Amino acid sequence: MRDAISLRALTPDDWEIFRSARLNALKQHREVYLSSYEAEPETPEVKWKETLNGNGKCVVALFDNDRLIGFAAVFTWRGDPTGKSGVLAMDYIEPTYRGRGLSRLLYQGRIDWALDQKQFARLVISHRRETRLPAERTKHSVSNIKTRKDLLTQHGYPAGSADA
Repeated sequence: MRDAISLRALTPDDWEIFRSARLNALKQHREVYLSSYEAEPETPEVKWKETLNGNGKCVVALFDNDRLIGFAAVFTWRGDPTGKSGVLAMDYIEPTYRGRGLSRLLYQGRIDWALDQKQFARLVISHRRETRLPAERTKHSVSNIKTRKDLLTQHGYPAGSADA
């Protein structure tokens, strides 16, 4: 059967499949994430659901038919006391699906969600320096800090529009 890749935002109802995928990512790539595989299995259901509730954050997921094959998140960045910065983080794609350009879908899904929120004035991409090569960090056109106006213009809104 041919891949039927789709992208959608996860909701609290998806907490079990997200938990399974997140634990798998943590187990496979211990050096990449800020949390650990040892810490997260004990996370209560309510916390998993809170991560997916859409309040100041969004986790988007890639699916091959009905199977979750990747995910990534955008959160309100705690480093900005104004709450107007979003951080793109938590990227994961199953190894057999890497190298197909699917990370672009994850970036686009998060950017689209962030633009719809109107909360964020800028987006920041988080990478742990010791695990990413500079070329990987700059691979996507959004890898530098962008203002809301820059993102809107880049994604087709006319310069000077009300949304910009």
